[in-house]
Amino acid sequence: MKRGKWIAKVLMMVALGIVAVAAFTLVTMYLWNWLVPVLFNGPVISFWQTLGLLVLSKILFSGFGGKGHAPHRWRGHWKEKWQNMSAEDRERFKQKMKDKWGSEGITVSTHVEFGVIITSIRQFIEEKKIDLVVMGTHGASGAREFLIGSNTEKIVRTSLVPVMAIKKSTKLSNVKNIVFPNDLDLENEHLTLKVKELQNFFKATLHILYINSPAFFQRDVDTKMRLKDFAKRFMLKDYTLNVYNDVDQENGINNFTREVKGDLIALATHGRRGISHLVSGSIAEDIVNHVDCPIWTFKNEE
Repeated sequence: MKRGKWIAKVLMMVALGIVAVAAFTLVTMYLWNWLVPVLFNGPVISFWQTLGLLVLSKILFSGFGGKGHAPHRWRGHWKEKWQNMSAEDRERFKQKMKDKWGSEGITVSTHVEFGVIITSIRQFIEEKKIDLVVMGTHGASGAREFLIGSNTEKIVRTSLVPVMAIKKSTKLSNVKNIVFPNDLDLENEHLTLKVKELQNFFKATLHILYINSPAFFQRDVDTKMRLKDFAKRFMLKDYTLNVYNDVDQENGINNFTREVKGDLIALATHGRRGISHLVSGSIAEDIVNHVDCPIWTFKNEE
């Protein structure tokens, strides 16, 4: 009798769990289909697609273990190791980093911060009044890119100062061709002046690029006129004007950069967050994740 009651209780709990998951999935689906297609021109999704997204989010964001993510454990390990170091060992570690990454004529200082990576970097930028952030990146792809993205991509999205994302070892002295894709907005003075400063620093040729895609199609005759007006408006020097036709902006930028052997891409980012970023994304962030050459980004004022 007791065993029968226990089995009935377990079955009841399982049934309630299934109902709760189904209800949560339905609410999520209805909210998505109510808001996303109208506000962000995103897709309508089914019940099973919604459930799949929820499961995928659980896997990527929190995992299934009770001990948290491996990155959190890794940071905890290094925090404990750092705290157990003597003052002399800490100084030796910092000096080793200076010797490894410093060079003649460059002042190097070292700082160790513990905390959430993105938050800590943003606070450091603000507190130290940093002018440029340089970050290495391995990029991100697939589901991880869609839901999480790389740490560098998150800094690109949110930083108020320019960010240089570097995927492969690059000698900055070799930067001679800078690709500058843009929408040729004559009012976008702040961004263009920053790019001119970048060009002057590297003494490089600036390739002004407009990507002509099905989604942003314009007649070449009109685009070429706008390119000339853009170059005249900002008094550009040592530059080329280019219209490139491709299926979308990301592919166009990638293919053009390879063709002209571009050494660096200068891009604006719009700093989308939350659901807007999930659905609309950003060309700058896509490029950071998928292109091998250094990417310089600047958050555009909207």
